[in-house]
Amino acid sequence: MLPLGFALAAQAAVLLLCRRSSESSHLLGSLVAEGLGRLRWRTHQPNTTSCRWYTHESLALPALAAIGPEVKDVLVFGGADGGVVNLFLQSRDVQSVTWVSHLTQVTEVARRCMPSLVKLSDERLHRLTMNSDSGLMQVASGKTKQFDIIVYDASSLQVEEKPLKKMYFQPAEIQKLRELLSSSGLLVASAGILRKPRSLQDAYSVLKRSFRKIWSLQHSAPDNSPEQGHSVAFVAGDGDISVPNQTWFRLQAFETCFYTPELHQALLAPSRTLSQILGLTIPPWPELVAANSPNEPPVQKVSPASDKLCRYRSQKHFGRPLLDKTTPYQKLNVAEEPSSRCTALFLDEELQLTNVFGDFYHEALVHPAMAALGQLGRRVLVIGAGDGGVATALFRYPQVEKVIQVEIDEAVPEVAQEFLPEIAAGYQDPRHELVIMDGVRWVEENHVEMKGSFDLCIIDSTDDPLGSQWSVKFFHNLQALLRPHGAVVQNIGSQMDELDDFRKLHVGFQNRYLINCNTPDYPSPYFIALLTKKLSPHDVDWTWWSSLNISSVYYHPTIHTALFSAPRETIQLYLDGIGWQPHDANFCRHALVDRQGSQKKGRTHEL
Repeated sequence: MLPLGFALAAQAAVLLLCRRSSESSHLLGSLVAEGLGRLRWRTHQPNTTSCRWYTHESLALPALAAIGPEVKDVLVFGGADGGVVNLFLQSRDVQSVTWVSHLTQVTEVARRCMPSLVKLSDERLHRLTMNSDSGLMQVASGKTKQFDIIVYDASSLQVEEKPLKKMYFQPAEIQKLRELLSSSGLLVASAGILRKPRSLQDAYSVLKRSFRKIWSLQHSAPDNSPEQGHSVAFVAGDGDISVPNQTWFRLQAFETCFYTPELHQALLAPSRTLSQILGLTIPPWPELVAANSPNEPPVQKVSPASDKLCRYRSQKHFGRPLLDKTTPYQKLNVAEEPSSRCTALFLDEELQLTNVFGDFYHEALVHPAMAALGQLGRRVLVIGAGDGGVATALFRYPQVEKVIQVEIDEAVPEVAQEFLPEIAAGYQDPRHELVIMDGVRWVEENHVEMKGSFDLCIIDSTDDPLGSQWSVKFFHNLQALLRPHGAVVQNIGSQMDELDDFRKLHVGFQNRYLINCNTPDYPSPYFIALLTKKLSPHDVDWTWWSSLNISSVYYHPTIHTALFSAPRETIQLYLDGIGWQPHDANFCRHALVDRQGSQKKGRTHEL
């Protein structure tokens, strides 16, 4: 289950900064708040802001790192906050950046709030203050140069140019962009989110008319907006994006919080769901190039995708409540979104999972460790995981002999079996044993008698319902329950303070790995820790694993490696213990305080 108390960005105050037009007010709030998203806010209110630096770096740096010093001329459409443009200007080898964006007021607000990251006073920058249609016509008519990278930020353009009611990814438009690319150039085009698969299909289909090679690029920003979660872009062109020029990239000294060359290939690994939507190959071993190639010949005709899948994360937006129940530990709700047949489980008004995307999270908890354990993964202890999804995923492995699950709230398994029967199917397996009690107390009472009984322990628990608290002693007792090759897998949340807390709790484990899960259900990247003494998650017998023909919606061999790549600031915080230092945190906080007057200086926990 998703930990409660997510570290989310504040939203309400930033909308007061600039409301010059009804069309741009939402965008302004989102863009300015990206700086605030680096602060340590805590709120349970629905959040519509985003930590867009993750998006900026995803759209700019993979292509830039792949082509390296050969990138001289860049063309950017959209991105009025200037974040993507600024990243290209950080490269000493880039000679010119042409930027088509008409919302100058957004640029000014972003520059005022985030001065260290939005630096646009550079003689290499040439801005065309016009909409994308006019800008493309002007650039194409000039024909004075070809571009090594073109960023076509259709997602931001849809907001910036909303009054135009324009359709993006039109064949003629994409062909013009193709003609503007240099022979080894790359087009990076944001296409939408996984919750809207039909738009992804349409964009991919149009790109295929003009380009022979197309790569998927998936990323998420740690906000709480379904419009930003699990975003998908496509990289098209004759250039090779698969391998970054690490030496060149490090010499450039980019200021990043997300991208690293080690994360590069992870961004290019499509989920199984995206592969099925686009008709891509799913190789039986880790192979990035094959995973981004269409099935040849097609295994089956790609069926038209639904327009929207489980659109909302907020309980109040689900149209039909199915259950409202209060247990001794928490408030439990089930709701349905009739238009997409999406059923969602909420605990204390926080989304735990949906029947559409819930297994993204379950598979990230189960498959990386079980694939690495191989035939040794026979006995598993599960703490929490009341929805049953972890047990169901475990029983897809025929060698599993026993799963003992300790869940504190008996109402959760009951409700899950009633409303989410496919996810909760594991409860019906005779190898499953359910114990209703506090998981921390169960470990305390059984770590001596059951010493060395388990190959794997999976902790999938919310914070609040626990009767006991995590402690170093608990994890020491947990290690006693494991066999020498065993491992602990624990959900540790999204970004910010919580990761540092878990780093201190996990100090007793010899090897610590981060699993980076991007699920449309949660603010992502969402992190899972794999803790072990001897097990190597990179040593997998893929012939054995693929022979099991395990059904999945997220996991497959190519994405296995991607799961163990994390954002730069996350590695610094959890693995290196350097600490979390948000960009411009104090500046943004005091800028808002000055503008609102009603806020007390130094107040960083709520607005």
